[in-house]
Amino acid sequence: MPSSTPTVPKQTKIVKSVLFIIIIIMAGVLVSSLFTLYNKAKAKNDADAASISYVNLGGIQYKFADGKITLNNDASVTSLKTFLDKESTGSGCDDKKPGFEQVIAWTTDEKQVYLKYGCDAAVAPMFATQINGGWKAISPTNHFDIFNIPDCDYLTQNDISAKIAPVCANKVIGGVATGKPKHIVR
Repeated sequence: MPSSTPTVPKQTKIVKSVLFIIIIIMAGVLVSSLFTLYNKAKAKNDADAASISYVNLGGIQYKFADGKITLNNDASVTSLKTFLDKESTGSGCDDKKPGFEQVIAWTTDEKQVYLKYGCDAAVAPMFATQINGGWKAISPTNHFDIFNIPDCDYLTQNDISAKIAPVCANKVIGGVATGKPKHIVR
């Protein structure tokens, strides 16, 4: 008696094998494309996050005259904003996140500012001065006591105006006022 199971032609087996291989290749291309798109989107988001600037110019960005408030578009304020944007985006905070910069006080000629800065919030004190039209941050490391009062010698050496730093500590070493921790008015 003849067998009742039909035999599959060899050609059909080859077609099925080729289709299976094509499907596997297409799935691999799809997964690879999705992975590439995801990484590009993540890199763009990381770059966008790193280019965000958290700068608060405070009151220096306004002029008060004749009972009116207007934006201060003076060259010194514009260059300060550019400088602080650069400082904020190049802050070196973790995960390529920008830092925070906030102007707290400034001299009337707008050539010196007292700032607060930081990675999660603007909390650490620092000064910046305008020299020959450009701004320069003055390193605050070990020059402020635990109450954010600057060392008198630091202020004198950097010619910081008493208008933005009216009080100073006699001597600060490593964040601690030493000797006579009395604060004096300059």
